[in-house]
Amino acid sequence: MKKLKAFVFDFDGTLSYTDEFIVRTMMEAFKNILNKDLTVEEVINNYGPSEEGVILNILNKDEKKAKLVFDEYLKLYKINHEKYDKDIDPIFYEIFDNIKKNNFKLIVLTGRSEKTLNLSLDQFKIRKYIDSYYFGSVLGVNKPDSFKKLEEDNNLSNDEIVYFGDSKNDIKSCLEAKVKLYSVTYYNKNQEEEIKKLNPNVITSLNELKEVVNKLILENK
Repeated sequence: MKKLKAFVFDFDGTLSYTDEFIVRTMMEAFKNILNKDLTVEEVINNYGPSEEGVILNILNKDEKKAKLVFDEYLKLYKINHEKYDKDIDPIFYEIFDNIKKNNFKLIVLTGRSEKTLNLSLDQFKIRKYIDSYYFGSVLGVNKPDSFKKLEEDNNLSNDEIVYFGDSKNDIKSCLEAKVKLYSVTYYNKNQEEEIKKLNPNVITSLNELKEVVNKLILENK
Protein backbone atom coordinates (compact mmCIF):
# COMPACT_ATOMS: atom_id res chain seq x y z
CA MET A 1 0.00 0.00 0.00
CA LYS A 2 1.27 3.46 -0.93
CA LYS A 3 1.94 6.15 1.63
CA LEU A 4 -0.69 8.79 2.24
CA LYS A 5 -0.02 12.08 0.43
CA ALA A 6 -3.25 14.08 0.74
CA PHE A 7 -5.86 14.87 3.38
CA VAL A 8 -9.21 15.64 1.74
CA PHE A 9 -12.09 17.23 3.63
CA ASP A 10 -15.77 17.63 2.94
CA PHE A 11 -17.08 21.06 3.96
CA ASP A 12 -20.64 21.04 5.31
CA GLY A 13 -20.96 18.94 8.44
CA THR A 14 -17.20 18.35 8.50
CA LEU A 15 -15.44 21.72 8.69
CA SER A 16 -18.49 23.50 10.06
CA TYR A 17 -22.10 22.91 11.08
CA THR A 18 -23.72 24.79 8.21
CA ASP A 19 -27.05 23.01 7.71
CA GLU A 20 -29.18 25.39 9.73
CA PHE A 21 -27.74 28.53 8.22
CA ILE A 22 -27.89 27.21 4.63
CA VAL A 23 -31.52 26.09 4.99
CA ARG A 24 -32.47 29.40 6.64
CA THR A 25 -30.76 31.35 3.83
CA MET A 26 -32.43 29.36 1.07
CA MET A 27 -35.87 29.76 2.66
CA GLU A 28 -35.27 33.51 2.97
CA ALA A 29 -34.20 33.79 -0.70
CA PHE A 30 -37.36 32.01 -1.93
CA LYS A 31 -39.52 34.26 0.26
CA ASN A 32 -37.81 37.46 -0.91
CA ILE A 33 -37.90 36.68 -4.64
CA LEU A 34 -41.00 34.53 -5.15
CA ASN A 35 -42.93 35.11 -1.92
CA LYS A 36 -42.79 31.33 -1.52
CA ASP A 37 -42.71 29.76 1.95
CA LEU A 38 -40.49 26.70 1.86
CA THR A 39 -40.41 24.11 4.61
CA VAL A 40 -37.15 22.76 6.01
CA GLU A 41 -38.11 19.35 4.57
CA GLU A 42 -38.51 20.77 1.06
CA VAL A 43 -34.94 22.02 1.15
CA ILE A 44 -33.37 18.94 2.77
CA ASN A 45 -35.27 16.48 0.59
CA ASN A 46 -33.66 18.07 -2.47
CA TYR A 47 -30.09 17.78 -1.14
CA GLY A 48 -27.59 16.05 -3.43
CA PRO A 49 -26.81 18.60 -6.12
CA SER A 50 -25.19 21.97 -5.42
CA GLU A 51 -27.39 24.81 -4.17
CA GLU A 52 -28.16 25.84 -7.77
CA GLY A 53 -29.39 22.30 -8.38
CA VAL A 54 -31.47 22.25 -5.20
CA ILE A 55 -33.16 25.49 -6.27
CA LEU A 56 -33.75 24.19 -9.81
CA ASN A 57 -35.32 21.00 -8.47
CA ILE A 58 -37.64 22.89 -6.13
CA LEU A 59 -38.71 25.10 -9.07
CA ASN A 60 -39.20 22.17 -11.49
CA LYS A 61 -36.25 23.28 -13.67
CA ASP A 62 -37.51 26.86 -14.22
CA GLU A 63 -34.05 28.31 -14.99
CA LYS A 64 -35.13 31.96 -15.10
CA LYS A 65 -36.69 31.89 -11.63
CA ALA A 66 -33.88 29.69 -10.30
CA LYS A 67 -31.25 32.24 -11.34
CA LEU A 68 -33.11 35.05 -9.55
CA VAL A 69 -33.41 32.95 -6.38
CA PHE A 70 -29.77 31.81 -6.50
CA ASP A 71 -28.53 35.40 -6.93
CA GLU A 72 -30.55 36.41 -3.88
CA TYR A 73 -29.28 33.34 -2.02
CA LEU A 74 -25.66 34.37 -2.68
CA LYS A 75 -26.32 37.88 -1.40
CA LEU A 76 -27.98 36.57 1.77
CA TYR A 77 -25.39 33.81 2.17
CA LYS A 78 -22.61 36.32 2.71
CA ILE A 79 -24.70 38.32 5.22
CA ASN A 80 -25.94 35.26 7.12
CA HIS A 81 -22.50 33.64 7.20
CA GLU A 82 -21.31 36.59 9.25
CA LYS A 83 -24.36 36.35 11.52
CA TYR A 84 -24.80 32.62 12.08
CA ASP A 85 -21.57 30.85 11.12
CA LYS A 86 -18.87 33.46 11.56
CA ASP A 87 -15.85 31.39 12.58
CA ILE A 88 -14.47 27.94 12.04
CA ASP A 89 -13.52 26.02 15.21
CA PRO A 90 -9.91 27.04 16.08
CA ILE A 91 -8.86 23.37 16.27
CA PHE A 92 -8.95 23.27 12.47
CA TYR A 93 -6.13 25.82 12.29
CA GLU A 94 -4.02 23.45 14.41
CA ILE A 95 -4.98 20.46 12.24
CA PHE A 96 -4.29 22.32 8.99
CA ASP A 97 -0.97 23.74 10.25
CA ASN A 98 0.14 20.22 11.14
CA ILE A 99 -0.83 18.84 7.73
CA LYS A 100 0.95 21.60 5.83
CA LYS A 101 4.14 21.72 7.89
CA ASN A 102 4.57 18.00 7.22
CA ASN A 103 4.24 18.55 3.47
CA PHE A 104 0.95 16.78 2.84
CA LYS A 105 -1.60 18.15 0.40
CA LEU A 106 -4.77 19.61 1.90
CA ILE A 107 -7.80 19.53 -0.38
CA VAL A 108 -11.50 20.36 -0.01
CA LEU A 109 -13.98 18.21 -1.94
CA THR A 110 -17.61 19.16 -1.44
CA GLY A 111 -21.02 18.88 -3.06
CA ARG A 112 -21.80 22.56 -2.64
CA SER A 113 -21.59 25.44 -5.12
CA GLU A 114 -18.18 26.83 -6.11
CA LYS A 115 -19.44 30.36 -5.38
CA THR A 116 -20.57 29.63 -1.81
CA LEU A 117 -17.49 27.50 -1.16
CA ASN A 118 -15.29 30.47 -2.05
CA LEU A 119 -17.30 32.73 0.24
CA SER A 120 -16.85 30.25 3.10
CA LEU A 121 -13.10 29.78 2.52
CA ASP A 122 -12.72 33.55 2.85
CA GLN A 123 -15.10 33.87 5.81
CA PHE A 124 -13.15 31.20 7.74
CA LYS A 125 -9.75 32.53 6.56
CA ILE A 126 -8.58 29.07 5.49
CA ARG A 127 -7.89 29.63 1.79
CA LYS A 128 -4.12 29.84 2.45
CA TYR A 129 -4.10 26.21 3.60
CA ILE A 130 -5.97 24.73 0.64
CA ASP A 131 -3.98 23.29 -2.28
CA SER A 132 -7.06 22.74 -4.41
CA TYR A 133 -10.81 22.34 -4.13
CA TYR A 134 -13.59 20.47 -5.93
CA PHE A 135 -17.26 21.44 -5.84
CA GLY A 136 -20.70 20.08 -6.60
CA SER A 137 -22.85 19.75 -9.69
CA VAL A 138 -26.34 21.08 -10.43
CA LEU A 139 -27.19 17.59 -11.70
CA GLY A 140 -26.71 15.70 -8.43
CA VAL A 141 -24.09 13.93 -6.33
CA ASN A 142 -20.78 14.05 -8.24
CA LYS A 143 -18.14 13.13 -5.66
CA PRO A 144 -16.91 9.94 -7.42
CA ASP A 145 -16.17 12.06 -10.52
CA SER A 146 -14.56 14.73 -8.33
CA PHE A 147 -12.26 12.11 -6.78
CA LYS A 148 -11.13 11.04 -10.27
CA LYS A 149 -10.41 14.64 -11.23
CA LEU A 150 -8.58 15.24 -7.93
CA GLU A 151 -6.36 12.20 -8.58
CA GLU A 152 -5.58 13.32 -12.13
CA ASP A 153 -4.92 16.95 -11.21
CA ASN A 154 -2.63 16.09 -8.29
CA ASN A 155 -0.96 12.98 -9.75
CA LEU A 156 -2.32 10.84 -6.92
CA SER A 157 -3.75 7.34 -6.76
CA ASN A 158 -6.87 6.52 -4.75
CA ASP A 159 -4.81 4.84 -2.00
CA GLU A 160 -2.73 7.99 -1.49
CA ILE A 161 -5.67 10.03 -0.22
CA VAL A 162 -7.94 9.93 2.80
CA TYR A 163 -11.34 11.62 3.00
CA PHE A 164 -13.22 13.05 5.96
CA GLY A 165 -16.97 13.45 5.41
CA ASP A 166 -20.20 13.36 7.38
CA SER A 167 -22.94 11.83 5.26
CA LYS A 168 -24.22 8.46 4.10
CA ASN A 169 -23.71 9.69 0.54
CA ASP A 170 -20.02 10.14 1.37
CA ILE A 171 -19.82 6.47 2.33
CA LYS A 172 -21.38 5.46 -0.99
CA SER A 173 -19.15 7.85 -2.98
CA CYS A 174 -15.95 6.67 -1.29
CA LEU A 175 -16.83 3.02 -1.85
CA GLU A 176 -17.34 3.77 -5.53
CA ALA A 177 -14.08 5.75 -5.75
CA LYS A 178 -12.19 3.21 -3.59
CA VAL A 179 -11.05 5.98 -1.24
CA LYS A 180 -10.55 5.48 2.50
CA LEU A 181 -13.16 7.41 4.47
CA TYR A 182 -13.36 8.56 8.05
CA SER A 183 -16.98 9.44 8.79
CA VAL A 184 -17.35 12.37 11.19
CA THR A 185 -20.38 12.78 13.44
CA TYR A 186 -19.37 15.60 15.78
CA TYR A 187 -21.74 18.09 14.10
CA ASN A 188 -24.61 15.64 13.62
CA LYS A 189 -25.04 13.23 16.52
CA ASN A 190 -28.50 12.19 15.29
CA GLN A 191 -27.03 10.00 12.58
CA GLU A 192 -24.08 8.62 14.57
CA GLU A 193 -25.45 5.13 15.23
CA GLU A 194 -26.59 4.69 11.63
CA ILE A 195 -23.21 5.84 10.29
CA LYS A 196 -21.39 3.41 12.61
CA LYS A 197 -23.33 0.53 11.05
CA LEU A 198 -22.14 1.57 7.60
CA ASN A 199 -18.52 2.55 8.28
CA PRO A 200 -16.23 1.25 11.06
CA ASN A 201 -14.02 4.36 10.85
CA VAL A 202 -16.04 6.96 12.75
CA ILE A 203 -14.78 10.15 14.42
CA THR A 204 -17.12 11.49 17.10
CA SER A 205 -15.32 14.64 18.33
CA LEU A 206 -13.02 17.35 17.04
CA ASN A 207 -10.29 16.25 19.44
CA GLU A 208 -10.53 12.75 18.02
CA LEU A 209 -10.23 14.21 14.51
CA LYS A 210 -7.03 15.96 15.56
CA GLU A 211 -5.67 12.70 17.01
CA VAL A 212 -6.50 10.70 13.88
CA VAL A 213 -4.84 13.26 11.61
CA ASN A 214 -1.75 13.32 13.85
CA LYS A 215 -1.56 9.52 13.79
CA LEU A 216 -1.88 9.39 10.00
CA ILE A 217 0.84 12.01 9.62
CA LEU A 218 3.24 10.07 11.84
CA GLU A 219 2.51 6.81 10.03
CA ASN A 220 3.09 8.31 6.60
CA LYS A 221 5.98 10.74 7.03
